[in-house]
Amino acid sequence: MNIKNIVPPNCHLKIIKNRNYKYLRLRFKDFSTLLLTAPKHISEKECLNFLQDNKEWIATQINFQSQITYTLLEEKIFLFGEWIDFKDTSIQKLWQEFISTTTPSLTIKTKLQEFYQKELHSYIQLSLQHWCSLMNLYPSQITYGKSIRQLGCCYSKSHKIRFSLKLSLIPKALIDSVVIHELAHIKYPHHQKEFWDLVLTYDKNPKNIHLWFRKNHSFNLYLYKRIFKN
Repeated sequence: MNIKNIVPPNCHLKIIKNRNYKYLRLRFKDFSTLLLTAPKHISEKECLNFLQDNKEWIATQINFQSQITYTLLEEKIFLFGEWIDFKDTSIQKLWQEFISTTTPSLTIKTKLQEFYQKELHSYIQLSLQHWCSLMNLYPSQITYGKSIRQLGCCYSKSHKIRFSLKLSLIPKALIDSVVIHELAHIKYPHHQKEFWDLVLTYDKNPKNIHLWFRKNHSFNLYLYKRIFKN
């Protein structure tokens, strides 16, 4: 088995063995270093077989990194599901520092998170203004969190709605779908027929968000973790 057929020449593979490790694990330490951690007793052949089994994942991750690095030259930032031109030179500088640094400082990540939350909040306010008026349903409070699995959550008793900052990385039309979904929960705190009848009154294609994530999940998750997970 030729390792060059698994790991590209421009990617450095580093294998670390330790008796405290229980499983074989792969992760990218930075844009050019693939780290394989393994239990002390694991042989080189077993490591190579593990790399072969995860060849597609490795290629996918490298492709993601290439996309992000390429935009550094194109001077674009990923926002609301697409690469867009910078409007603020300070954000451009921040993004470039974030991309070009293997381990971005907490200060850089915090400022970048604040930018995404501000952009998301601005759009959420516009979306709520529109859909609350049409549905005649109003949340008592809006908050934001960093949930990966839950894009939105409505607390049935208090009618508070929490949106995930992950929404800042998906198209605005799909953010509207999440807003409609959570507003409907103010009236129906379940997913029974009455709830879906209300949702379908305002969102004719609520499954579009699942279709989009099925196609874009890996890249979206990769970028989300790099930006929002400290």
